[in-house]
Amino acid sequence: QAIAVSSSTKNDKPASLNYNETKMDIESVIRRFKDTSDPNLGLFIARYYYAQGNYNDAYNFALKTNNINNKMDESWIIFSKSLVKLGKVDQAKKTLKLYIAESNSDTARSLLDSIEQGTFK
Repeated sequence: QAIAVSSSTKNDKPASLNYNETKMDIESVIRRFKDTSDPNLGLFIARYYYAQGNYNDAYNFALKTNNINNKMDESWIIFSKSLVKLGKVDQAKKTLKLYIAESNSDTARSLLDSIEQGTFK
């Protein structure tokens, strides 16, 4: 499975990384995250796992990220989307309601609406 990576020069075809290289890279990012507790790395890892369809790891890394910095909108979104994908819809709704009360996030409100309307699955 190849992943396209945009290139900085014009008219070049995107470079691609094969899945094994990406897996190795994500493992080094995870080590750096464990060493530094940098919430941006945690968000990167959560985003990576969500894109891979690994909702359990996406949930776990979003949770760790939220515990380090509870003001990162995208981390709460990935956390809540992962809960829905894991079949924990009520927990996702409760989480979003609490986050919206704290942050007044339009993105979180929009996600909550789509979960409640059944359009996000």
